[in-house]
Order: sequence, then structure tokens, then C-alpha cells
Amino acid sequence: MLTIILCVEYDGTDYFGWQSQPNKKTIQDELNYAIRKALGFDYVVNGAGRTDAGVHSTGQIAHFICEEEPMLSKIHGIPRHKVKLAINQKLSKNIRVKRLWFSELEFHSRFDAVMREYRYRFSRRPSVFNQRFTTFFPYKMDLELLFNSAEIFLGKNNFYTFSKTNSTNSDYCCEIIKCQWQQIADSSFELTVIADRFVYGMVRAMVGAMIDIARTKRTVDEISFALKNQNRELASPLAPSTGLNLHRIYYEKPFEIIV
Repeated sequence: MLTIILCVEYDGTDYFGWQSQPNKKTIQDELNYAIRKALGFDYVVNGAGRTDAGVHSTGQIAHFICEEEPMLSKIHGIPRHKVKLAINQKLSKNIRVKRLWFSELEFHSRFDAVMREYRYRFSRRPSVFNQRFTTFFPYKMDLELLFNSAEIFLGKNNFYTFSKTNSTNSDYCCEIIKCQWQQIADSSFELTVIADRFVYGMVRAMVGAMIDIARTKRTVDEISFALKNQNRELASPLAPSTGLNLHRIYYEKPFEIIV
């Protein structure tokens, strides 16, 4: 058995998220289709993070188990160095396999991940060239309050308040090791959040709360209270999915063979 590992980037604007859904256009379904067309076999791709509708990724990690013998130089008749190209040729232009690895070791893209990194970008100046990947916030903001508000979420907390309803999830505890804003242009800002795990809608909920603080609509104490008291009625409106990007997945062990 051979595990094929993919690093995938995608523009999620026109998709209903990563995970396959009936009668919905999803990233997972598009990848499954491309692999089936390229290799001639049905494989189910598993992803490290289940990004929401409209959310992008520059570093999603996914994998599928191939039944070919590990030592073979070809995968279903395709030379190993051409497998990535074969899959990309069957994908839409807004999804691309950036890198591809072959591994003979047991590996699961989701369960073996130790950290995940999301980034959220917004601008206070509208642009037709950035509108798919950067959220436009026209509001007047106190930038010092914005930057300081990120410290609220550091450490291990229950993020029930800062999540969307998900019937399959019963654990809302996540540990955030980095939560930091930086100014990346005259009117553009980016948040980096690294945590051991994320729950449904968590980053967008956090950004919505921090934007409210920066607009002086809410205080740091109010958001801190909301974090400690699991009640979604205490949450701020979710920030739009436009600016959210699953940037990187972290693993303890490196992958074996890079193509």
C-alpha cells in the first residue's frame, strides 16, 4: 500500500467548502474527480482541515491510499514524476496541487497534524483585484485596540462561544499558540492564528469580535467574558469568509519523497 500526500492551494470563493456534500460543489469532490480521471481509479481524498464555504487555502494537506505496490516506478501506469501533472490537468484552474509526496509509512493528513495556521486579511480600501481574497472593512478603527485584542485568545480555552453549530463536534477546547495582527500595506492588515485545532467558524468569529473591539462597539472585558462563558449569544457577527486562508499544516515528521 502506498500513501499519496498532496499540498493543495485553492480559491474557495465558488465552493461550498472542503468537505463533500450532496448537490454541492466542494474542493474534496473536485479532487476526487480529478484523481479518478487522471489515475482511472476511485480514491477518496482526506484533508487536514475542513474549510468552510468561501474559505481559501495556500497549504491544505490531503492524502489518499493507493493500492499499487510501493516499489513500483509507475502509479496506475503513470510515471511517479508525472502524477502531480496528471491530476492538475483534470482540475479547475482555481484548484492546484502544489506538491506531492509518496510515503510507505502510515500517515493521516488530519489526525497526524499537530498544528494548523490560518490567516485572515482585510483592507480598509476597496480593490477589484483583491476582492476575492481580502475582506473590505470600511469602518473607522482604533488600530492599537485591534492589535492588543489578539491577546485575549492566546492559550487553551473553550471556543464554544466563538464557533458555529456543528452537530458532529462535542469538544470545543483549542490551544492557540500565536494570535497576532500585522500591517502589511498602507490600508491592509493580516491576522495569523496558529493552534492545535480549530472548531467550525472559529477564526471568523474571533475576527468579528476583534473588529468590534477596534470599532469600539465592544470592550476587551466583554469579549474576555464571552470567551469564558460558553454562550453564542455573547458572540459578535462572523467576519466574512472572503479574507480567510488555511495557510499551513504542521507535522512532527517530514514527508518522504517530494515530487
